[in-house]
Amino acid sequence: MSKIHFDRLAASAIKDTPRRRAIISFFEKSTGAKDPETVWEHLKTKFRRCGLPGVYRNLEQMVNAGILVRVQREGRKRYYGLCPGCGHMHHHHIVCVKCGKIGEMPECTLFKGRTLGGFKIVDHFIQLSGICPECGK
Repeated sequence: MSKIHFDRLAASAIKDTPRRRAIISFFEKSTGAKDPETVWEHLKTKFRRCGLPGVYRNLEQMVNAGILVRVQREGRKRYYGLCPGCGHMHHHHIVCVKCGKIGEMPECTLFKGRTLGGFKIVDHFIQLSGICPECGK
């Protein structure tokens, strides 16, 4: 597990456990976004007791810690991927529609301090879809 991910766990007061290390390692070694069931299938080969609800909980904790990013894909099914901007403050992601690879858009000044339709914008989420350089060849 890379040091930056360990640091993000510690900074978010999330306990460093073998299962969490295995989840992060799985994402570090794989490409693109994965659904929770795929993560669960991988973990079941390493841990005797491993439930799908616990996998969901760990994935969401890692999203909140900035280690993983929640990805919206077709069919409204949840996917998760390693956040390429782990440790950066506010940023957005671009997801390859073919392979699921996740890139980042590091700077966002789209709505800073703006009002839209009478609403003062306090937060936003943007996910871009595209084709990564490898799939574009």
